[in-house]
Amino acid sequence: MILTGSAGWNLLASYPAGVDTEKCSFQAQVLVVDWPEHTRVVMSQGPHGAFAAPIRISVFEDELGVHVNSVNPSSLNRTIVAEKGMDEEWTRLAEGLRSTLARNMGVGASQRESGQFRDKGRIGRTFGIMAGGPFKEKIKTFTTVEGEVEQVAPALFETLQGMEPGPEWGARPVYLMNPAEGVWVVGITGERMERRSYDIVGNGSDKSREDMACPGIDHSPAYPVEVVLTQEEGAVQVALIDEMFRMKMFFEDAGKVAFAKNMGMPGDIEDEIKELIRSALF
Repeated sequence: MILTGSAGWNLLASYPAGVDTEKCSFQAQVLVVDWPEHTRVVMSQGPHGAFAAPIRISVFEDELGVHVNSVNPSSLNRTIVAEKGMDEEWTRLAEGLRSTLARNMGVGASQRESGQFRDKGRIGRTFGIMAGGPFKEKIKTFTTVEGEVEQVAPALFETLQGMEPGPEWGARPVYLMNPAEGVWVVGITGERMERRSYDIVGNGSDKSREDMACPGIDHSPAYPVEVVLTQEEGAVQVALIDEMFRMKMFFEDAGKVAFAKNMGMPGDIEDEIKELIRSALF
């Protein structure tokens, strides 16, 4: 209902988020949408904007009831698309997302925010060495295949849908998006990578969630992971973001100690996604 009619959004996927059912009985449903106006603006700065193009919305339960939230596009786009010079656009899009969701649900828009708060787009390095710096430097092209991206991307998605999920994290395809000519996005997630991430972040920076059974469920819009395919002179380049950096984008409020204790997890997730994609392509 919230994705059609006056909203003008296109639903790309809807799936249940990974939750530790041994700890709680609450659930979350993640919706991935293409909001054409948002897509147009983020892609105006180049193909790297594809990593910010899909809008992810979570409808989740906790002890207080049912909530709807999303990652703040104002913060996300300032990191991914343009660190400076587009703040007015990012604010406009963030307010548009908030008001559209509220209007189509028939409720007032909440101004409450939680998670990691930053006063700039550039993400710093943890302990001065780990996973920080300009976003474009964190994009990894991990394989190249001959062909045209307009044929390769849909064929890749179809092949992935017929494959078994990744053995450790359950990596699987969730959506396919074409945000601009010559650019496609495949969304990859897994129940186990989600569940573990939400357990690690816990209540994050939100002390009001500290005593909840599964406080990290509010971080469910952090997934799926974006795999971006672009056309480059007769070949298709396949890229993703350094997974440790991506974890910092969405889960830095877990704290430095939590990151240090789980340093191997991002690399393991990244390797599983790469292997899944390569197995489907070759």
